Amino acid sequence: MRKKMKQSLGHKINSKGAVVADAIDIFVMVVLAFFAFMFLHLVLVKSTAGDTEIAEVKTAENALSVLYGIHQGFISREVLGENVATLSDDLAPVSSFDNLLLSGEASILKRNVGGERKITAFQEYLPLEAKKLFSLDWKNTKYIDMVISESVKQGIDPCYGVITMLHESLGDPNAVGNDANVVGCDVHARRILLMQESAHCKSIYPDSNPAFNIFLEDCLRNKRVPKEGNWELPQKGINACLDDLLDLKVYNSPKPTSEEFCSKSGNFKPYLRYGIGLGQATPDANSYEFFVGGKSYTYCELFDPAKNIEALVARLIEKGASTASSPQEIQYVFGGYIGKKTLPQGVKRYQDFLICKEVMARENPIS
Repeated sequence: MRKKMKQSLGHKINSKGAVVADAIDIFVMVVLAFFAFMFLHLVLVKSTAGDTEIAEVKTAENALSVLYGIHQGFISREVLGENVATLSDDLAPVSSFDNLLLSGEASILKRNVGGERKITAFQEYLPLEAKKLFSLDWKNTKYIDMVISESVKQGIDPCYGVITMLHESLGDPNAVGNDANVVGCDVHARRILLMQESAHCKSIYPDSNPAFNIFLEDCLRNKRVPKEGNWELPQKGINACLDDLLDLKVYNSPKPTSEEFCSKSGNFKPYLRYGIGLGQATPDANSYEFFVGGKSYTYCELFDPAKNIEALVARLIEKGASTASSPQEIQYVFGGYIGKKTLPQGVKRYQDFLICKEVMARENPIS
């Protein structure tokens, strides 16, 4: 069974370490068999025993359980430890974010497999059997090491960057979000789309700026209670325009391709707002650049993973990631990144943040 498990993971094991591990494993199994025999003997001989002798049986049972646990531990160690490709000699185990800051380098979180950087220490810490550690599943884990490195470089906890990237794009550098397709009273791009394409909205709110504000006020005044999701939704039947706002099948905007963003053509509509790439950086309406951290990034540049991650971390800092310490403050950082610090999504991200912190704090399981 153990041989099959080794083959299925597809990693080489250091031969000397394997011999030692097997010898220890055999010893544990022999001792385990001996205690099992003694335990059976105690049960048979003392089946009519009093309290004292029953306690002896319980003690033997506990000892047997401990030995069995040790045996399973060796098996787990072999599967989760030795079967993972060996760390480079110059990479030291990392136990906490503080150690990263003291080292001054995020590169110690990287490892080489066959000369190619493929797996991060963060991923090494994840239980191999865990299919769903967080509330969402990754689409692409390739950029985890990059967001960890950039987070450390800019001086914030890497888990802010990791969890933000997970929730914004699932790790997809080509992800495109279109705010016009996010249904909500307080979603600016959604109202813009309706004023452009809905005959009802053009009729009910004919003047541009004042009407646009009245549109928002009517929507919020007739919002659903309790709130559903992150954004306020209007009740149905208030007026035809507000009903159109809820109709995503009819009123939606196609997502432009990266080429259309770069050439500013095709389905790209500058008056709408689009989230781009790993961190879903979102330039303002009628703007061709995203400004954050004293830098500007064009739509085209935001498809570059390194630049997008740089912008992602800078925005987290703008929202307070450098100073947040309490649970509420951390939730506000995540909510603020999305657009409003009190959004329920902030709580969900905070829960994943705590899982990330726990994983990152573990001692490296590979020695």
